[in-house]
Amino acid sequence: GVLERFTDSRAERETIRNCFAGLWSLENLSRDGGSEGDATTEFVHDALANPENYVLKPQREGGGNNVYGEDLKAMINEGGDDLSAYILMQRIK
Repeated sequence: GVLERFTDSRAERETIRNCFAGLWSLENLSRDGGSEGDATTEFVHDALANPENYVLKPQREGGGNNVYGEDLKAMINEGGDDLSAYILMQRIK
């Protein structure tokens, strides 16, 4: 990964990585429903089970229009090409 270019310490890299929230493109999911075993699909399943830990964010300039909670679940379950305009992101707590 990129961090390996800046530090040789495995512990330091892990500490830095723990500071970032995960995010996943939903582009492939919107086209074919994703593949079982695919990391994005696994996180989508977790988001459906634990929507309070995630947010859907539109991939465009500016803030707002984020989707949370039951609305997040409904939007993912509805699927379709509209999902490709969003990323799934872990909520920062």
